[in-house]
Amino acid sequence: MRIAYLILAHTDVKQLNRLLKQLCEMQDVYLHVDQKADFSIDEINDYSSLYILTQRTRCYWGDISLVEATLLLYRAALQKKYDRYVLLSGQDYPLYAQKDLQTFFAKHADVEFIRGFAITDKNQDYFKIQQRHFMKPFFHNKKADRFLHHLLRYGITKNRLFYKKTDLILQGQTYTVYGGGQWHALTHAFASYMMDLIDTQPKLLTYFQTSYAPDEMLFQTILFNSPFRDHTFKKGVEAAYVDDIHRWTALHVMKINAYGEVSPYSNDDYAYLKASEALFFRKAVSGISDTLIDRLEEEFYAASI
Repeated sequence: MRIAYLILAHTDVKQLNRLLKQLCEMQDVYLHVDQKADFSIDEINDYSSLYILTQRTRCYWGDISLVEATLLLYRAALQKKYDRYVLLSGQDYPLYAQKDLQTFFAKHADVEFIRGFAITDKNQDYFKIQQRHFMKPFFHNKKADRFLHHLLRYGITKNRLFYKKTDLILQGQTYTVYGGGQWHALTHAFASYMMDLIDTQPKLLTYFQTSYAPDEMLFQTILFNSPFRDHTFKKGVEAAYVDDIHRWTALHVMKINAYGEVSPYSNDDYAYLKASEALFFRKAVSGISDTLIDRLEEEFYAASI
């Protein structure tokens, strides 16, 4: 089982290096470093199985740029025809040793680990917005830009002139739009199908350029309108939408704070993570998650899936 880990990184190079040390032990890793990253490429430890993309993009939360960076990773990795492509953040960390993850993916060799629900079928105004971002960024301050984003988004929600159709036509076929979680693990068969469709149908990316959080819609939309739609580990689309980020993670366990942000796990969360059925946790932060990771590697990695 040949696995390619595709990593989007933008911060905390110390934690990133720890992740790379773990992943590069047995598999290849493809790394995209945000042009806005708070560290330089020279700070990244070198491994023979690590491929750092020279073509980089400036990534913004909820923006098409995250899709563009992800597609750069797929284009690079697909050239070597791996069995499995696992998309991770630089602040993710495996809950199992690499040999166990390899065994798991080999056991589920034909399964697409991605979750989704149909946006087109929803009546809520929220799902009919999918609005354009109006700044990239405007204030050049993360908190200020996010505040402006939410302010504009609220105003757009109240104005139906900004709504757009939640389906699209490709090759004479009406595509339902699906949403879900950003992180996934795809087979070579579907990843190849996906990139072929993107390359031959430019209208697909054009549609999502004016969508909110397209990195949580594009991949689901392609998969659930394809012959692979029933190959997911949930056996297809999930009917009921739940406004909870935990619901749409295929491989991860995440801790969400009162502000809807992903909080780092610490040693206090060891028992909870050990009992979870996830393969990865998000997020790991140096100085907060160090002891937790030490314990996982020393105690839990000895267990098998």
